[in-house]
Amino acid sequence: MVSVEQLANMVDHTNLKAFADDAAFQKLCDEARKYNFKMVAINPAQTERCKEKLAGCPVHVGAAIGFPLGQTTLECKVFETKDAIEKGADEIDYVINIAELKNNNCRRI
Repeated sequence: MVSVEQLANMVDHTNLKAFADDAAFQKLCDEARKYNFKMVAINPAQTERCKEKLAGCPVHVGAAIGFPLGQTTLECKVFETKDAIEKGADEIDYVINIAELKNNNCRRI
């Protein structure tokens, strides 16, 4: 049996809204800290903000690369990933390019 605490630590708390303001990210991080969620999943531009808000807490910061469509080039995604890591991302969620996958072109996904 899984306890409530164990279950909460498997949850990624997410805010990927383009119009979310600082108050929304404060709420996201406060809830993640309060309930001991595993990670906050955010757009890369919010990585530093959330990393600062979660300082001293075990909640990870995860950046969603290529969100929402995955329709950027691999080179863009590599840059976006490196930038997110430099800004404190602990985890990376990577949105693949479905069109390239369907074309069997895995070097461009």
